[in-house]
Amino acid sequence: MKILPYILGTLSTCGCTWFVVCLIWRRRWLLTNLANIITGLGIKFCFGLLWLVVFYPEKTFAILSLAGVVILSDWADGVVARYFENKGYHGSVSNFGKGMDRFRDKFFQLTMFSYFLPHKQIDSLLEWAICPFMIVETFLLLLLFLGIKRKTDVAAGAWGKAKMVLTSIGILACMAVIMVKERGTKVPHYIDQLLFLIFVISLGLAVMSLIKHVVKHRAELKKSHL
Repeated sequence: MKILPYILGTLSTCGCTWFVVCLIWRRRWLLTNLANIITGLGIKFCFGLLWLVVFYPEKTFAILSLAGVVILSDWADGVVARYFENKGYHGSVSNFGKGMDRFRDKFFQLTMFSYFLPHKQIDSLLEWAICPFMIVETFLLLLLFLGIKRKTDVAAGAWGKAKMVLTSIGILACMAVIMVKERGTKVPHYIDQLLFLIFVISLGLAVMSLIKHVVKHRAELKKSHL
């Protein structure tokens, strides 16, 4: 797997070249699809994050940094899409982009939870929130694929958006706690309890989001025999 960084580097170089070419010759197309490009980069960073989690789990700072970049891309693509849609670049907000955005979020969350579960610096209390959280997120991912297949609206609802914000805060806080513990500094137990509370609330929001999507896609669920 040592070749993976070179593959990602080559893709980055090609992507930058393509971006410059589009900026010169296809400016309107580029601005219309800029949000989707940011989302695509976020998905690419998720693959890099997965690579670090699987093969270099001890590189805590690199994982934290890449997680921060993915979260930043989640914020940036929505802002960019709404900005250019309001500027007349119709198509900036698309169902395709919404689907990519939610896929990136699920990919990111499941990757980070897979990193947290076996980590010796994570309090066992958090496992009681993370394990069911992963199950709910997996079902939401299946519903996302179903919605894309049926060509229905796959945008995240209010529950999903609130869940992503709170989960991102919890993930970054967990990474910070891991870094502090790895340096030999004792972390007060109430910090772990606070993180547990954050993930429990996020789990509740995820369940509400799951119920909303099940109700919304009940016809599709019956057709696919889920």
